[in-house]
Amino acid sequence: MEPTATATAPALRNDPITFEVLRNAFKAICNEASALIERVSYAPTITEGHDYSVSILTPDGRLVSHGQRDQAPHMGTFEASIQHLVKEVAEFKPGDVFIYNDPYTGGTHQNDVKIIRPIFFGGEVFAFAIALCHWPDVGGPMHGTFNPHATECYAEGLRMPPLKLYENDVPNKPIWDLIDMNIRVPIAVVKGGMRLGALIGTFAGEKAARRMKAQGLDIDLAKINSDLSQMNGPEFDEFLRTLHETNIEIDDGKAQVRITAE
Repeated sequence: MEPTATATAPALRNDPITFEVLRNAFKAICNEASALIERVSYAPTITEGHDYSVSILTPDGRLVSHGQRDQAPHMGTFEASIQHLVKEVAEFKPGDVFIYNDPYTGGTHQNDVKIIRPIFFGGEVFAFAIALCHWPDVGGPMHGTFNPHATECYAEGLRMPPLKLYENDVPNKPIWDLIDMNIRVPIAVVKGGMRLGALIGTFAGEKAARRMKAQGLDIDLAKINSDLSQMNGPEFDEFLRTLHETNIEIDDGKAQVRITAE
């Protein structure tokens, strides 16, 4: 079966069957990783609040897949996070793991801490795995880090640019110590959250590499990454078609909505 193009989506560079197998495999990997987070996390914000997300992204920061129970606001920050990470880090090596929560360059708020691991296949960075968990505390003057009296970001907890948490799969002790000394719940967060995030990256990476090998060692990484980068194209085209068929008339201009939440 030859790849074909539509009016709005370019042709896949691999055959559609390979594309669909990989797409659903990556979705399953994210779902398994999300379930693992909830089962082994120490933090009640994860085990009871379900405030976590897992995704796989391409090397240039395009979202490939995510867990089906994950949080949409989290996933909305992942592409910018990877793009910023790639700008900041000159070289990625196997065994690298990064921690990152700066909301100004790719986040929501400081409590949403991302653990990012590059996934290698054939000696190249094939993808990135992100595990985001809402930590119950990241420092600051208020317990839980939610500070209604904050007038500047420095009163909202520890801000972390992309920092190397592991190097060659060995913890970077100064970074661990810095985080440990600036938060209130070291057992639940430092020993649980960071190790869990690194474990999720390893889990997703090994699963993704295994799937790539199962598809054949002669598979073209450039083609696969190209297809993965555009994988949401057909779904988005279908969404637009359905929207147009509903005949909803929306005038140009500005609109306001008020939402009340408890």
